[in-house]
Amino acid sequence: MDLINKIYQGDCIQVMNDMPEKCIDLIVTDPPYLISYKTNHRKDKSHEFTSEIANDNNPELITNYIKMCHTIMKDNTAMYMFCSADKVDFFKQELEKYFKIKNMIIWVKNNWSAGDLEGAFGRQYEICFLVNKGRKKFNGKRITDVWQFDRVVGNNQVHQNQKPVELIRQCIEKHSQSGDLVFDGFGGSGTTALAALELGRNYLTVEFEEKYCKIIHKRVNSAKPIEKVVFNTNEIENIWEGRIKEIDKPIEPPFSRILLNGVVSSNENKIMSQICQICNSTYEGSYEEHEKRPFHQGYI
Repeated sequence: MDLINKIYQGDCIQVMNDMPEKCIDLIVTDPPYLISYKTNHRKDKSHEFTSEIANDNNPELITNYIKMCHTIMKDNTAMYMFCSADKVDFFKQELEKYFKIKNMIIWVKNNWSAGDLEGAFGRQYEICFLVNKGRKKFNGKRITDVWQFDRVVGNNQVHQNQKPVELIRQCIEKHSQSGDLVFDGFGGSGTTALAALELGRNYLTVEFEEKYCKIIHKRVNSAKPIEKVVFNTNEIENIWEGRIKEIDKPIEPPFSRILLNGVVSSNENKIMSQICQICNSTYEGSYEEHEKRPFHQGYI
C-alpha cells in the first residue's frame, strides 16, 4: 500500500485496516463532531453547506477511528484531534482509552456561533485535543494552549467545517520534522495535506466523498513550500556587532514571536526572532550567552 502523499477515497477505517502498524509520525484530524451539524443561516437553502455532514451522528465511527489511530501511529508520537464542546466528554473518554492527553487546546475564532440567541451566549471557540502515544516533545518554544486564528470564510471556504491552514501548520510545525508522514482520516478540504506539503512533510489523507477528494487534489497540486529565512555568516556577524538596523525579510507563519527583552533594537529583535525559531531555540539572557549556542540544520 502506497503511503506517501496519497489521497484515498473511501471509509477511513477500512483504509486504516490495510495500513501497516506504526507507520505514521503525526495525526492532525478533524472528525465529525457528532452534532448532526448543518448551517441554518444561509439564504440559499439549496447550498451544499445546508446539508448535514456525513456520519455526524455516528459515535461508533469515532470510537473505532481513535483505536485505529493508535494502531497506525509510531511510538512516541502525537495526535491533534478537533471536537465540539458539546461532545468533549465523549471524545475525552475515548481518547483516554489509548492516549495520554497533554492539552485541550482552545481555538479562539474571530466570530461566534448563533444558536439560542436569547438563552445562550455565543460560542467563539472550538476544542482540539493534543494527545501522545508514549511521549512526544514539541519543537521550539513552549506556547500557550489558547490559539487565535480567523475562520475560513467567503470564496476561500470549500467545506463547511474547513480549518484555517495557519492553524493546522502550527500543529504540524510543533510535532513533526521535515519528511515525516502526517495522516488525516477525514480529509475534508485537504487542509492537513496542504499544510504538510508547505512545511516539507508528507501526507496521507482519506476522504469519503468524491467531490472533496477532487478539491484536495486541486489544493495539494497548487501547494508551495514555505521558504524559511536563511541568513549568511556576514549578516549574523553584523547582528552581533550591532551594525544591522533592518533587513527586509518577513517573518513567515507559523513562526511565533519571541520577545528579546530589549537586549537588541526592535528591528534586530525581528531578525533574531527568526534565527531563534529556525534553530528551534529561545533567546534568553544576554546576547553573549546566546552567541555560544550552536545553530542547527545548516541555516548558518
